[in-house]
Amino acid sequence: CAFPSSEFYSGKLRAHNEMIGVNPAIPLKSFTLFDVSHGQMKVHGKSGSKYNFEEVVVVMQLLEQINQKIKPESTITIGVITFYEAQKQILKEEVRFLEMNENFDIQIENVDGFQGREKDIIILSCVRAPTATNNNTGTLGFITSPQRINVAITRPKSVLYIVTNADKLSSDEGHWANLVERAKKVDCFRKVNADTGEDQIDEWVQ
Repeated sequence: CAFPSSEFYSGKLRAHNEMIGVNPAIPLKSFTLFDVSHGQMKVHGKSGSKYNFEEVVVVMQLLEQINQKIKPESTITIGVITFYEAQKQILKEEVRFLEMNENFDIQIENVDGFQGREKDIIILSCVRAPTATNNNTGTLGFITSPQRINVAITRPKSVLYIVTNADKLSSDEGHWANLVERAKKVDCFRKVNADTGEDQIDEWVQ
């Protein structure tokens, strides 16, 4: 709650007791930004929507860790959200291959479609990254909307994982850059590469 309160509400936002990141059924770190620096943004040929498969891989790894660390009898809600339709569809396809606890309610949706909803755990996939033909050039587009950022990062009750390319996100020099700096300042910034394995992700989420 601290970052959105200071960033969007001049420090006046106060969380309800149930939304301060403390839930004994969820033994996970309340906030982590995963910098998927090797990820590439691509454009879906038919729709023109953007996707980043390297981020999808990290999201699946996080879901597997959640599945392992939370007791199977626990009933929790998980939201996987993204700004792009193509990314949403790939996430929905890939999650079908995971053997998740049947007590976990998992919803995968666009950020815009998630307004007004909250989940115990939110995983946000930002997608924007360099492409095969440019090196971090270009703007972030509509994802710099303060309303969209606010919606995206205020959906979790207990845990927020942001999966992104930190350099690309910081190019905004606005709310996103401030969020990346905040993650670094409070030691919640983790750099992921193609060789990052399950054991490392396991260590980071605890």
